[in-house]
Amino acid sequence: MRTLRAFRPGAACIFFIAVIGGTVFVASPLLRLISLVFAVLSVVCCGLAKHPLRETLFYLTAAAAVTFLNPVIVTYGSTVLFRLGKRPYTFEALVYGCCNAMALVSVMLWFRLFTAVLTSDRINAMLRRPVFSSAASVFTLTLRYVPEMKRRYYDIRQARKMSGYGSGDTYIMRLKAALGDFFSLTAASLELSAVTADSMKARGYMLKPHSFVGERPVSAGDVIFIAVSLAAAAYEGYCKYSGSLYAVFYPSLSQKCPPLCAVCFGALCMLPVIFSAKEELKWRSSGQRR
Repeated sequence: MRTLRAFRPGAACIFFIAVIGGTVFVASPLLRLISLVFAVLSVVCCGLAKHPLRETLFYLTAAAAVTFLNPVIVTYGSTVLFRLGKRPYTFEALVYGCCNAMALVSVMLWFRLFTAVLTSDRINAMLRRPVFSSAASVFTLTLRYVPEMKRRYYDIRQARKMSGYGSGDTYIMRLKAALGDFFSLTAASLELSAVTADSMKARGYMLKPHSFVGERPVSAGDVIFIAVSLAAAAYEGYCKYSGSLYAVFYPSLSQKCPPLCAVCFGALCMLPVIFSAKEELKWRSSGQRR
């Protein structure tokens, strides 16, 4: 995690765009399986799996829903497994749903790593130019909004329960308690927005002329990291648009993936795991504990 955060925000952003773009826009089951495996390993190695059992259950539920509901909606395919009334449940639609489920879970895990590496202040630093200043503020405030509201709602609910307002035996009483929590959260959000506006005004936001504090200059590691990400993404795009990388699900299954393309994409997805293993080896060789 520290190695990924040591790169400049632009370099890390290009890496995540290459990985997530390759997972979403290339419907190859092999590449999506590679992305899923290394996304799981990256999240685990970087210490982001705080509640493994609950998170695994959530991702498995989402994947199962996408996999088994796709043949119910899409009835294409030549291999009929069984029929739901008059609608066929085909093997090809099931495989396509499984492929989409792998992409969904992979993207959620990669974005989890993305938000851990590219925090709001790093995104703001990446978009610190005057032309992007408003967009950077909107983006960073949006990223902060949902976690802040979840924490505040949890605090409000716990405080009301301790006061006796959150308890109830009937559905109507529980609904009234939930509405009370929601109204309290809304009032707290309005107060927080006023505090944020005053804080931004006090810090001189949008005053001109103003200067920007930049990070360290671009290093050789940043250049190599960007070059590797762009090279892997470019080769994957070349294979896709040249016709050597494809996956057809209907009416029958047919796919082709060059081994070199799979190796390049796998090496790109493996970088966070390699960085985490390198950090762990350094800590163990130094004889210190985290």
